[in-house]
Amino acid sequence: MKKVLFYIAWVGLFTAVYGASSAEKIITAIDSEMIGDHRLAIFDIELSEQDSMLVVKGETSVPAAHDTLIARLNRLVEYPVIDSVQVLPDPELGDRIYGIINVSTAHQRRIPDVRAEMVNQALMGETVKIFKNKGNYYLTQLPDGYIGWIMHESVTTKSLLEFNQWRQNEKVIFNRKYGVIHSEKDAGSLPVRDLTQGAILAKLAQEDEWILVLLPNGDRGYILASDVIDQDAFETQPPPTAEEIIKTAKEFMGTPYLWGGRSTKGVDCSGFTNLVFRFNGIELPRDANMQVQTGTKVAIDSDYGNLKTGDLLFFGPHSQRITHVAIYIGDKQFIHSDGIVRINSFNPDDKNYSEYRARHLQAVRRVF
Repeated sequence: MKKVLFYIAWVGLFTAVYGASSAEKIITAIDSEMIGDHRLAIFDIELSEQDSMLVVKGETSVPAAHDTLIARLNRLVEYPVIDSVQVLPDPELGDRIYGIINVSTAHQRRIPDVRAEMVNQALMGETVKIFKNKGNYYLTQLPDGYIGWIMHESVTTKSLLEFNQWRQNEKVIFNRKYGVIHSEKDAGSLPVRDLTQGAILAKLAQEDEWILVLLPNGDRGYILASDVIDQDAFETQPPPTAEEIIKTAKEFMGTPYLWGGRSTKGVDCSGFTNLVFRFNGIELPRDANMQVQTGTKVAIDSDYGNLKTGDLLFFGPHSQRITHVAIYIGDKQFIHSDGIVRINSFNPDDKNYSEYRARHLQAVRRVF
C-alpha cells in the first residue's frame, strides 16, 4: 500500500509552539510500532491546521493505530484535535464487509484499475475482508494479510449472518491442477466455473460419482467426487514428508511465471512456494522477504551439505534484500519459478547450473 503521507501545511500557533516535527515523529512511531508492513495494513495520514486547531485526515485499517494516534496528538497540544481519519471498513458498505471469492482466480491489484500491477491472487472460496468500494473494485484483505483491489465480479459480499451461514456449510477442496464445475452430471455439459487446485467449494450432496456444490453467489453445479478432498480431512492431515513437498512442487513444472500469481495458472517465485506448502498443510507468508522470516535458520556451507530436501532457499543482492525463493530438492538441485517453474543446480558440472543463483544465495530456512 501507499507509504504514510506527511502533508504538513501549518502556520501560526502549532508550528510556533510545538513544531511540525513533533507530530511527524508521533505518526512515524505509530507506523513503526503498530503497522510495519504496508502490504498488510493501511495507515495513510495527513496533518494540517484549521482555525489554529490540528486537523488529522486520512484512513487506516487498524483501529488501535487510530486511537493511539489521536491520544498522543491530544497530549501534544493544548487545544482540540479535529479527528477526520476514516477507520476502515467504510461505513458506506453497511454490514456487507465480508467477501468470498467467486471465480477460480481473483486478481488483487495495487490500484483499482484493470491495467494496474497485480500484487496477489485469491482462489475460489477464500474469504476476504472488504474495506471500501471504488468504481468496479473492492479494497480487500486476503487471509494472508495482503491488501489490494479486486473486481466486484470476483467477490460475493455478505453480511456477518450470511458469512457465518456460509462457513457452516460442509466444504470440499478441489485437488487437481485444473477443472470445471459442470452444469449437469455430465462431463460434456456447459461449465459453470473453471477451477484451479485449492478451490474451496460448499458441498450440498453426493449423487453417485458426482458432488453437487454451491458457489458463494448461489450458483450450483457438479464436480467429480474423485477430484476433491474433504476440507476437514485436509486440515487434519499429518505433517508432510520432504518427498511429498517435492512431489507437489514437481507437479508445477512448466507452469508459467506470473508476477503476483498464486495459482496453477501462473505463479511468481513466492506464490509457487506458498502454494506447494499450502497444498501440504503448511501456511507460508505471501512474499519471499516474508517467508525468509519463518522456520529455523540453516547455515550455508561451501558444498551445501547442511541443506535438506524441502528447505527454502532465498536469493538476493545481499542478505537484507531478498528477492527470490526456491525449494531445495537434494543433490545440489532446486526448483523455482523463474520464467517457468524449472529445476536448476548449484553444481557447475550440471547442464542446468545457475551461476547467478549460486552467487546470490543469501539464506536457507527449514519450515518443517
